[in-house]
Order: sequence, then C-alpha cells, then structure tokens
Amino acid sequence: MRFVELSDLYRLRSADLVGASTFRDAVAWVRDDGFWSLWAHRALLALGFAHVLSGIIFFFAYNWADMSPFAKFAVIEVALVVTAVGAIFVGSGKLVGQALLVAASVLVGVLLAVIGQVYQTGADVFELFVAWALLILPWTLFSRSAAQWFTLLVVAYTAACTYSIQVAIPMKWLEAESTALLLGALLTVALGFRETAVQAGFSWMASIWTRYILLFVGMAHFFVAACAYVFELDGHFYSVIILVAAFAGGIILYRGRWSDFPAFSLLVAYGGLFLMVVGGRLVFEIMADGDAVVFGFALLTLWCISVAGGMGKLLLVLRASDRRSAG
Repeated sequence: MRFVELSDLYRLRSADLVGASTFRDAVAWVRDDGFWSLWAHRALLALGFAHVLSGIIFFFAYNWADMSPFAKFAVIEVALVVTAVGAIFVGSGKLVGQALLVAASVLVGVLLAVIGQVYQTGADVFELFVAWALLILPWTLFSRSAAQWFTLLVVAYTAACTYSIQVAIPMKWLEAESTALLLGALLTVALGFRETAVQAGFSWMASIWTRYILLFVGMAHFFVAACAYVFELDGHFYSVIILVAAFAGGIILYRGRWSDFPAFSLLVAYGGLFLMVVGGRLVFEIMADGDAVVFGFALLTLWCISVAGGMGKLLLVLRASDRRSAG
C-alpha cells in the first residue's frame, strides 16, 4: 500500500474533489515537519556562514589600501584561530562544527592570498590553490563532514583548472578538449569515491546534494568536449564515445542499482541536449546554402521541441511506472 503524497492531494484539489479547508488539513498531516525544520536550520546556518565569510573577504577588498600589514594579518588570523578552535571543541560530528571547519578552510585560502599580496611572492594562481588544498587536507582526512570534503574538492578542482589555463594548455602539453575530459574524469572519480563510501557505511557522506553537483559538473565537462567535436572545434570522436559511456553508465546505476530519479533525470537532460546539438550541426549543414536559412531555423526549432517533449514524456512515463511499482 502506497502512502499519500502531496502530489496526490494537489491532484485531488485540482479535480475539485476536496474542499479548501480539507485540503489544508490534509497537507498539514502529510507534510514532514521534522524534515523541513532540519532543512531550514541547515539552510539558514549555511547562509549565515556564507555571509560572514563573504563579509570578511569584501572587508579586505574594500579596505585593503588603508590597512597596515599587521592589521591585515591580525584580522584574518584571529578569525582563522577562532573558527578552527571552535570546530575542534564543537566536533565535526555536529552541524555547527562542520560549518566552523569549512569556514576555517576558506579562511586558509584568504590568508594565503593576503600573504601573496603583502609580500608579492610572484606565485602563480594555481600554486596558491595547490598550497591551500595541501594545508586543509589533514583537517579533511580527520573530519566526518561531506561539506568539508566537498570544500577540498572545490579547491583541488580550481587548482587543476588554473594549472591547465596557466601552464598545461599554453605549453601545449594538453589541448582544451583533453583538459575538459581530464577534469570530468577527476569529478567522476570523486563521485565514485562518494558512492563507494556511502555503500561502505559512511553515512555522513550520504548527503544527496554531493551526488547531484558532482554528476552535473562532471557530465558538463564530457558534454562540452563532445560538442567541440560535433562543431569541429578541434575535437576528437573519442570525446563522443566518452560522453556516451558516461551517460550509459549513469543510466545503469541511477536507474537500477542506486535508483535515483532526479539523477536519472539529469542524465536524460544531458542526453536530450546532446541530441539537440547534433541536430543543430545538421541544420548548419543545411543552412550552408543561404536560401535555406529560414527553413533551417524552423527545422532546428521543431527538432528541439520534439526532443524536449520526448524526453519529458519519457520521464513522466517512468515516474508513473515507479509510483505504480511502489504502490
């Protein structure tokens, strides 16, 4: 027997089968107040810390010229010590402790930036992010916080991006397409690490937002590399093969073994977008003849609408099938 969901109540209300007062009472009965209370608590805490950290960063940016070197270091180091010590005393097992640890990790990067500005070290940007990642690595290894691990990943990812832009691509060690594929592979490995950790019983890694962000950004890299080939922008066919392989692997996992409809929907969206890109490439070939411009745009519009509609219909059918199976 399937439990009543909010979507069921909305359908009943839309069909005018329940009155307004009955609908309101039913919604209050179905709604998970504990879940939304916890969600609001976490969201407000995250927003509060984000604003505090942003305030510190903008404080430096606005008052930089008027501050002495001593003042610059004093403000950032006091804030760093307070957040780091606070995280130790509260513990990374608690939400506030996790937020303090993330704040301390961000402030490490701010401190490195201040050191670079005051002493004019001449270091490349990627070196700052590499040092930042290495300094917060011990904290991350001993933490039990998905947010802290994700912070380390963001810093390491930024280090890889800046290194590619400043060194690897200008030195012709890597092409832009290869860089996109390697960064996508890095995020895919991180996603695999996350899924393996959750399966191994590390429940603190199970925050679902980590899966969606890693999947979205990782697929975006493969998608961009494949599009470069489709539009003949110094791409290679293996980029398309990698995209298709990543798409197929994700479909198998998130439709089967780790059933997750939002993740599956994200993959379907990427599949639809790539079909639109391929259709756009064919239309460009048609539009090579100047007399076919209007026809080409009309054909592309029709193709995009058809693909989007087909993907949407597929998701609706599969969602309805899932609900019947659950019932």
